[in-house]
Amino acid sequence: MLLFWGMLSAIASCISGWLLAAGSDYDEMFLNRHRWLGISTAVIAALLYLLFKKQPLWKLNRPVAILLLLLLTVTGHLGGTLTHGEGYIEEGLMAKAETKGPVIRQLPKPDTVLLYNSVVQPILEARCYNCHGSSKQKGKLRLDAMKYILRGGEEGKSLVPGKPGESGMIKRLELPLESKDHMPPKEKAQLTDAEVALLHWWVESGASTTAKIGDLKPNAAISKVLEGLAKGETGAGVDNAALPPSPGPAPVAAIRALQDAGATVIPVASGSGWLAVNFVGVMKKDLQTLSLLAPLADHVVNLRVEDFQLTDEAIKIITRCVELRQLRLNHTSLTDQQLGALKGLKNLHSISLVGNRVTANGVLQLRQLPQLRQLYLYQTEVGQKDWLTLKNAFPSAQVDSGGYRLPMLEGDTSKVKY
Repeated sequence: MLLFWGMLSAIASCISGWLLAAGSDYDEMFLNRHRWLGISTAVIAALLYLLFKKQPLWKLNRPVAILLLLLLTVTGHLGGTLTHGEGYIEEGLMAKAETKGPVIRQLPKPDTVLLYNSVVQPILEARCYNCHGSSKQKGKLRLDAMKYILRGGEEGKSLVPGKPGESGMIKRLELPLESKDHMPPKEKAQLTDAEVALLHWWVESGASTTAKIGDLKPNAAISKVLEGLAKGETGAGVDNAALPPSPGPAPVAAIRALQDAGATVIPVASGSGWLAVNFVGVMKKDLQTLSLLAPLADHVVNLRVEDFQLTDEAIKIITRCVELRQLRLNHTSLTDQQLGALKGLKNLHSISLVGNRVTANGVLQLRQLPQLRQLYLYQTEVGQKDWLTLKNAFPSAQVDSGGYRLPMLEGDTSKVKY
């Protein structure tokens, strides 16, 4: 019975796969290999079933069964390559912490290098090629060469030189992380704020592949990013100029304990003791894991804690990080009362409260933060009638309601193609 239904399933897969292959943009070499090996698998499955019916002795049919197993393994691997990209196994087994950090770590002489070759292409290769490269094109979009970038995909133009607001690639990068249209997907390694700004500037400047950075006119924000990269300052989303002198080296054992738990810990500048800590990748999202932050409290200026069930004890640990500039507490069951405990973080510039049941009254407690410039309140209990009140209460801050949407197109869903 197993051989019979296995044979029918293999034949059905071949038929559906052949139909799905029509009009696909997958790599032709992988597609052809997968197609013909799939057909061979179905043929051998049928042969094994017929042989077993005629003579149900495994010692005679064993070579055919071994051949079928090999075909099934290779065909399945090629199918995974088509849908997930080359190296998908290595990517899953060898997810290194450094791949989650900045892609562009240093540009000693920015003015002398090509913006596309030295900045744009490395970012796209590290963050985009897996889904939009030579072996896989989600939404029929390729980003591994300019001719493909300009061609766009199913959703339209991914790049309009000089117009980042009309370029799908930039619009998706700048959506809130919680939006399902945000790219890269939430579970993937993300671009830093500086890298997004550099891509935006590249498009705004005409998206040239031959222009050197020194040939273009950076605005004030990009000038700061370039100055930081010249010094080896990754930024980690923090304005380093606003930081006090470094507190000295952070405890190595404490950093290693956090990294062993799955957290990402990176310095905001080369040789600096100031740290950015990201708990998104940890397996155990509990108080015990968060308590590993305590020995580094005096060194942390950028903290990201998401999908935790924060207790009052956890909030106390976070408030010990008195030098915090950026704080993300998305989807952490934060309450208005706990939010009030954060008003002691006098250096805070930006706070994200996405997905929490905090109200406008709770948010108003943060008026005591003199440096606050950004408030992200998507998917909270803040009602539409509250936005004007909050904008008046935080005149110097950007109060962001989130919820930006791009149209969902057919190519945005994953399809197995043969």
